[in-house]
Amino acid sequence: MTVPVLTAERLAPVVRRALDAPDARPLEWSCDPLEVDLVNPLTAGLYRVVGTAQVAPGPVRLWRVVLKVIEHPDFSGSELESGYAELPQDWNYWRREVLAYRSGLPDRFTWPLRPARCLGTEDVDDSTVWLWLEELDATSRRPRWSLQELADSAYDLGAFSAQGLPMVGDVEPLPWAAREWLRGWVATARRRGADHAVAHDACWNHPLLRDRLPASALDSCARVLGAADLLLDRLDSLPRTVAHHDTQWNNLFRDIRPQGRGTVAIDWSFFGIGAVGEDLGHHIGVNLFFGAVRPIDAREHDETATESYLAGLRAYGWRGHEREVRFAASATAALQLLSWASCFVARLCPEYGEVWRWPEEMAEEQSSDVDSVMDTWCETVRFLATLGERATGSIPVP
Repeated sequence: MTVPVLTAERLAPVVRRALDAPDARPLEWSCDPLEVDLVNPLTAGLYRVVGTAQVAPGPVRLWRVVLKVIEHPDFSGSELESGYAELPQDWNYWRREVLAYRSGLPDRFTWPLRPARCLGTEDVDDSTVWLWLEELDATSRRPRWSLQELADSAYDLGAFSAQGLPMVGDVEPLPWAAREWLRGWVATARRRGADHAVAHDACWNHPLLRDRLPASALDSCARVLGAADLLLDRLDSLPRTVAHHDTQWNNLFRDIRPQGRGTVAIDWSFFGIGAVGEDLGHHIGVNLFFGAVRPIDAREHDETATESYLAGLRAYGWRGHEREVRFAASATAALQLLSWASCFVARLCPEYGEVWRWPEEMAEEQSSDVDSVMDTWCETVRFLATLGERATGSIPVP
């Protein structure tokens, strides 16, 4: 990553907001990349900027902020050329997070879940925007949360969903707000290999998969993707609320205040509208798929997070049907992660395209071995398949 060029003039408004000091003047600063994995290709860099400022007539004060650089790459000729990031209706629209913060809508949520504080935005050029945020512990080394801590955050997500119900009318008309986010995700996954994997039995006969994934799990993957339109249509028919759409552990941080424990959420790139329960599904499924929860704890995570989310909904005024929330969570987790897992399977198949040796890469990243990585990965897929069965079992499937 190329470290951004910063000047006192550029930093001054950000530092003044960070210190709540209108006359603060930046003196010295450093800008260093954060040690985090950048998953979304639109995030060109994350930097911790630390410095000092003169605040007259008081002493020199220390300040710390995070700079997120968002760029729109040229996806021409790739699987991401359309329906991905170019247009406001695309599920990963590249300017959405900046526009969400500028709208002030996320800031209407203050407790028990709030957005990371935005300290400024800047359009650098036609394909680059900068987003200045409060500093949180966003390193890859922060300790994983316990199941109870994840359940606590699920309660806050339920409160967020309940508070978002009366805001739907304010968010839905905005052209850049995410609508049918999951439908867009699934469409991209299908273009990136999911359809190939589901239709091609030889993909699942790979030596790393065939003895680890039973036929029932493969059937579930095929059934979920085959019923995707029906599942998505039912999701669209459920009560709508404001949704974050990326409620995984990596995007959630503890917020301790005099009134108690809360949650701070980062990465509002998918901010928009979704069914009540979708954010719970993202929370359960993505936490499992990306290793915040061990497969052995998957069932307990599903149960405790769901009960906590429902409790948060009720505590903040929701009086809907529990079965609809449970369906939305199961359908969301299964559609999002089984479609994504199928992309991974396709990337092991020479008949799809160039083979990506992701098991070896994951083993190296985790300081583990390929067999252990694949045991965990396949066990995760097996649990997600049970969520898919739960979702498809509640709708008529041709």
